[in-house]
Amino acid sequence: NGRIVVERGAKLIIDGGEVYAWGSNWSGIQVWGNSALPQTIVSGLAPNQGIVDVINQGTIRDAAIGISTGKFFDNGDIDWGGYFGGIIRCNNAKFINNWKGVGYLTYHNKNSIGNTINNIGYFYNTLFETNSVLKDPNNQYPDAFVSLWAVEGVKFYGNTYRNTNPTVPSIDKRGNGINSYDASYIIDRYKSGCTLYNYATG
Repeated sequence: NGRIVVERGAKLIIDGGEVYAWGSNWSGIQVWGNSALPQTIVSGLAPNQGIVDVINQGTIRDAAIGISTGKFFDNGDIDWGGYFGGIIRCNNAKFINNWKGVGYLTYHNKNSIGNTINNIGYFYNTLFETNSVLKDPNNQYPDAFVSLWAVEGVKFYGNTYRNTNPTVPSIDKRGNGINSYDASYIIDRYKSGCTLYNYATG
């Protein structure tokens, strides 16, 4: 399946519009980082990490994983060679009909004296939605809008998470809002508040 790769030191800005595969599903966006180095912004870029910014109702749809913070081989296996730590920043974005909207892989951001600090990624006023059966015939129902594995401090402010599929499946096929494993993160209101409904779990 097709994919977009944002390499270390590069930036992808999705400013309005939609990113999807014509007539089918696709793998999604991979934003590569460096697991051993901090998330440092210099003149709008991160020399150690890739950045994906989604703004002004920019939309990612019909992907296996809308945006993932790591590198994957063509067969879908994770490359464990230290590519974690990519930066995702979303403000007024949309993730529609993805098997997983966002996937954070293990990464610990560090300051100059080696203490763990918050990931600088965030999601503000962002819509996560499933409104139909997915296009992938092998995965027709969603897994989760967001998954976080061993990361700290990603911010979720004022987002909406909803399943509006008119043929509402059984609860075990509705997917989860946020799955987390050994992770800490911040969920709070931002302007219009944060809504989660018609999903299996939060």
